[in-house]
Amino acid sequence: QAGYSNYIEDTVWCNDRSISTLNGWNPDGGSTSLHLYFSGYNRAYSTYEPSLTCSREIDKFTVSESNGNGDLDYPVGLLTSDEIMLAGGKISTSNSTYYLYTGSNYWAGSPYNFTYSFARGFYVDSPGYLNYGYVNRTYGVRPSISLAAGFTISGGDGTTSSPYIVQ
Repeated sequence: QAGYSNYIEDTVWCNDRSISTLNGWNPDGGSTSLHLYFSGYNRAYSTYEPSLTCSREIDKFTVSESNGNGDLDYPVGLLTSDEIMLAGGKISTSNSTYYLYTGSNYWAGSPYNFTYSFARGFYVDSPGYLNYGYVNRTYGVRPSISLAAGFTISGGDGTTSSPYIVQ
């Protein structure tokens, strides 16, 4: 990373763990048999309004503590379900024409829900739609970075045979 640090911005990678529906969950006891839903679920299924706001400081993953929680060693993260929706990913709607389509399953950086002892997260499904699944599934990841101001991609398509060229 040292050789590339001038090219990469220390971006906030949001892992929005704010809760939209408690369904009886309570830190002091209560039902754990109903689903606790995180806010990404509400935006994907109810309001259809993706947000780029990361509301809780603890969920703002960064290298530096000056603009986030400082919990990352490197400025690399996963796209959120909201970013995937803004790019063209939709729940239960195939899309092979947007740039996040790969034909493979890969995880997003957003939690979906929790019930009993099972956690689920969002992922991009092989047909290109936004989906959710148990976090013990073996899916790929698509690490993301943010280029620092003044740098652009001048070539390549991001594959191993044609990596991006940064100027």
